[in-house]
Amino acid sequence: MRPYLLEEVYELLDAMEHDAGEDGLEGELGDALFVILLIVQIGADDERLTLDSVAQRIIAKMVKRHPHVFGDGADDENPGGIAAWEARKQSEGRSRLAGVPRSLPALLRAHRQGEKAASVGFDWTEAAHVMDKVSEEMEELREAIESKDQGAIEHELGDVLMSLASLGRHLETPPEAALR
Repeated sequence: MRPYLLEEVYELLDAMEHDAGEDGLEGELGDALFVILLIVQIGADDERLTLDSVAQRIIAKMVKRHPHVFGDGADDENPGGIAAWEARKQSEGRSRLAGVPRSLPALLRAHRQGEKAASVGFDWTEAAHVMDKVSEEMEELREAIESKDQGAIEHELGDVLMSLASLGRHLETPPEAALR
């Protein structure tokens, strides 16, 4: 089911991105929902879960992570901000750096990893510093290209792309969207 789910989600994203109108969006939402419900039915047939257990789990998770929406609003610091969200996840025993799926497209994954690193204080203070890092990584890539070491080239190109993803985050321009 994984390939079908991925395809339907990408079709849904395409409909959202290209303003496919109500029929297109509604149709793609329906297709994605159908695959999700089919996966739930397979899980139910295997007696691993039910639609109700899935719904109850997400309700409990959202109530716990969004007390400013579902609770008394007594969260002290920026209740809806990324720092508060990450702190609540950490209170559940999850690392602030965890939770970036390996299956995300690489550029989007790099962007999300940068957000996670920033949430624990590992970040540049301004875009100009990121530009300096991009320049540094480009120089290292040039050196790797001159060496003709394919492993070094791949490594340094990855560093350049990771730096560019960080630059996009600092410019509030998601790199995945900019590339499209």
